[in-house]
Amino acid sequence: MHIRREEHPIMNSTTYMSTSTAMTEVRSRGVGRLYLIRRAALVLVGALSAALVPTSAQVTGIAQFSSTGDPQNPQVVGVIAQGRDGNMYFTAPEIVANMKTSAAYKVAPSGKLTLIYTFPSGGQTYSGLTLGTNGDFYGTTLNGGANLKGSVFELTSKGVLTTLYSFLGENDGEKPMAPPIEIAGNWYGTATAGGLNNDGTVYQLTRSGKLTPLVQFSSSTGADPVAPVLEGTDGRLYGVTRTGPGSYDYACMVFSVTTTGTEFTEAQYNYYGANCESGLVQGSDGDFYATAYINANGWGTVFKVTPSPDYVFTTLYPFTDKSDGRYPYAGLLLATDGNFYGVAQEAGADSYGTLYEIKDDGFVTPVSWAFTGGADGAYSSTPLIQNTNGLIYGTTANGGSTTNNGVFFKFDNGLGPFVSLVSNFGAPGATIGILGQKLTGTTSVSFDGTPATFKVVSSTYMTADVPTGATTGYVTVTTPTATLTSNKQFNVTN
Repeated sequence: MHIRREEHPIMNSTTYMSTSTAMTEVRSRGVGRLYLIRRAALVLVGALSAALVPTSAQVTGIAQFSSTGDPQNPQVVGVIAQGRDGNMYFTAPEIVANMKTSAAYKVAPSGKLTLIYTFPSGGQTYSGLTLGTNGDFYGTTLNGGANLKGSVFELTSKGVLTTLYSFLGENDGEKPMAPPIEIAGNWYGTATAGGLNNDGTVYQLTRSGKLTPLVQFSSSTGADPVAPVLEGTDGRLYGVTRTGPGSYDYACMVFSVTTTGTEFTEAQYNYYGANCESGLVQGSDGDFYATAYINANGWGTVFKVTPSPDYVFTTLYPFTDKSDGRYPYAGLLLATDGNFYGVAQEAGADSYGTLYEIKDDGFVTPVSWAFTGGADGAYSSTPLIQNTNGLIYGTTANGGSTTNNGVFFKFDNGLGPFVSLVSNFGAPGATIGILGQKLTGTTSVSFDGTPATFKVVSSTYMTADVPTGATTGYVTVTTPTATLTSNKQFNVTN
């Protein structure tokens, strides 16, 4: 088996990509149109029994959730977003002071936690938040809105909420559990129920409030999409459903659809009853990476899949229910060292779960840090975020130094500051938002080496215009103290 290494421009580290493939089977499936599906057999990569590598890096709880108004056991806080101010924003479906009331919070990198919005009773939100190009945040409520079928909302950093759309529970969908993403001024997301078959939808929502269902899921295609969609570098939307077709209740389905809904493809990852709770991450090799939470005959896996329409699946690592952990609900974070990070909810040395890193060191080897159940927390199952200060942050459902209500934690693995693009796509002349640290006094910005005009708005936010002649590549920002590179490539469109 050959492992090809690809260097990342920030840390000169490597990202693994297996070039081994397995036999494939092509079949058709129809829900109003012909779907192309290719199912691949699974390939096991590397020495799966390799010993865990010791490290001095530590998980540190920086905000201890209390018993008065803080998140209640935030096992489902959803997606965490970094704002223009450098703080991180998230939602929790319940708060300690009122068990059926949701809330939105911001937390500073130092750990200061601030409640910014309390949702009305019945407006529970599991989605978390995504950052829009206007600086506001976007999310969904599960059962709120005018019809109590769920809603899409906009939330400012000051705590002003606007409902953009209230689901009807009809063809449009119902009970959204993931936040939408913004693409070219529209929002795209998933509803876990509703639709023609009550199995969920993928939708497009315009700024004028018009919602168009792009995909109507059914028991024959996979159902119950609970994770956000992702815009791939090919311009298509990619996502997963929690359950598979027919009797495959625990068979993860990976799907792709154009932003106009004109073409839809899907394929099944059927690894001992794989069940996907989190979304996909696209690596620098163009493939997609994810985790599957296993309900039968296993403890979870890390897998990758090639883009539509081939969908060749490769199992990269099956968890062992030992020091590496079990039940990786949260999915993966691709950090600036080129490695993937995630959390496993249970097991580990102290049985409180692990924070793991998947490294390419000739094998696909996990490096795991066990939660202790003390000040660092216990039982983490929500996605990690890498702040532009280089540190990795997340939450736990339990643990903490005092109340056992969970913590907001940081993980310092020695990664340096970088810049993050609010949008990774744009044509020459488009203005792109850039998040970072110590941006005041910036002297130059370039897109894959082509100089760009820019404007520094604050020490943590600036804008730049995509220059004529720019090509797809990384964005570089030169400040008085450092040269910062974007964590993802910017894709130049026509």
